[in-house]
Formats: sequence, structure tokens, C-alpha cells
Amino acid sequence: MKTKVIIIVLLLAGAFLFFFRIEQQPYKYTVVDKIVAGRDTPVYYIIRKDEITGEIEQKQVDVEDYATLQKGKTYISKKLVIRLR
Repeated sequence: MKTKVIIIVLLLAGAFLFFFRIEQQPYKYTVVDKIVAGRDTPVYYIIRKDEITGEIEQKQVDVEDYATLQKGKTYISKKLVIRLR
């Protein structure tokens, strides 16, 4: 029974890797706003806007990123993209 499950999982993973390709693409985003939330312990968020698509998203960051990212500046980062072959 275990071997059947392992074989099925390996076949599915192989099929996924055969039909899809995982890439890292660079993209530009602008920091729109910075937010600190949380009652007992602070949680740091940035709101960023993708320069190409215009999509706005909220992302939780650590203290170092919160301190270094400046509101209104444009940054370049990489994101994982899954594409069909």
C-alpha cells in the first residue's frame, strides 16, 4: 500500500514538472503605505503596487524590511511564476 502511494506521488510530481515550468521573474513595485498592527506584539505590513499590472497587495514583513523600505520608492524584487510549457 505504501509503495503504491509513493509511486502515485512520484508520477504526479513528474507530470507536474513535465507540464509546468517554475521561473523567477523580476518585477517592480512601489511601496504605497506602511502599517503597524497588533495589540500585544507589533506586526509590520507594507502595501505595495505592482508597476506593470497595477495590482495592489498587502504583505507582512519583518522589522528590518519595514525599517529599510521607504514609502513612495520603487523597488525591484523577484517572484515565482508557474507557467505551462
